[in-house]
Amino acid sequence: MKMPKPSHDRVRSYNGDYMAQGKSAEALVQKWLCGNQDVISVSDVSDQRYYQDREIDLIITMRDGKEITAEIKSDLHIGKTRNVVFELLRVNHTMNNGSAFVMGWGARSEADHVFYCSVTENKIFSFSMADLRSAARSTFAGKDAKVLTIPTDNIKSTIVLLVPLASIKHKEHAAINDLVPTA
Repeated sequence: MKMPKPSHDRVRSYNGDYMAQGKSAEALVQKWLCGNQDVISVSDVSDQRYYQDREIDLIITMRDGKEITAEIKSDLHIGKTRNVVFELLRVNHTMNNGSAFVMGWGARSEADHVFYCSVTENKIFSFSMADLRSAARSTFAGKDAKVLTIPTDNIKSTIVLLVPLASIKHKEHAAINDLVPTA
């Protein structure tokens, strides 16, 4: 599978290869979680509008009865850069001023947990949303905050903060063998 890349030439960011890569990451994390002895079940809710509006992809039921909501991300560069992409703002260039600006998933998500699939390292990075937001806040307070504008597609740009992975309380998990995309 060819890795999708942001570009002004892309017609829509949530169709085609971007969506396929995201769905692949969701399926891989779900399969990985189902292999965990502390997990009773994993429900994919990513296609339900209620959960889409809350930036929640999975509901994980733990053996102790606790339910954990999760957001899943796929990242080609996390292994090389050791940075987590934290979406701040999505800008739609075709909308009026009242609708053009949407807070990014980093601010909007109601998920308890985030899983990032690293396709280059065959790893899954996991952290709580609270720890990710705390690290993002600290990154902004530092001198070297890196904010990028990414040309998401031909009508949208996304503004992101690169959060150093080392600044986030996280775990790294060896993923299942089919995490690496095949040709």
